[in-house]
Amino acid sequence: MQPRILVFDPDPTAAHMFRRLCLGPVTGMTEWRDAAALLQGGARFDFVFAECGIDGLEVLRAAAVHCPAARRVLMMPGLLDARIIVWIRTAASELIEKPVWPDDARALIERACGRAALEASA
Repeated sequence: MQPRILVFDPDPTAAHMFRRLCLGPVTGMTEWRDAAALLQGGARFDFVFAECGIDGLEVLRAAAVHCPAARRVLMMPGLLDARIIVWIRTAASELIEKPVWPDDARALIERACGRAALEASA
């Protein structure tokens, strides 16, 4: 099964990079309110990637409430204080550094899909 992926980033090239990975269907959103409304409307995803910032955290919060099974991934710059990372982890289940490199995104998705398959077979 291919994972369903939602990517929220004001930069539309972020979703394009995920589409090029060909790991599953990708829905790209550049407006956080549209992404949150999509989740509130019942859309289901296996992964929700969101850019670092208040808007991205709002998308991840909507995913936590309306699509709780999704892995929530915050795409963030590499230099953040450890206390901020602890706070961010309340909204995101995974963190990935921006710019997001295709190999890093692929590894994260494949690793999480492998865990899900193991959990389902247990």
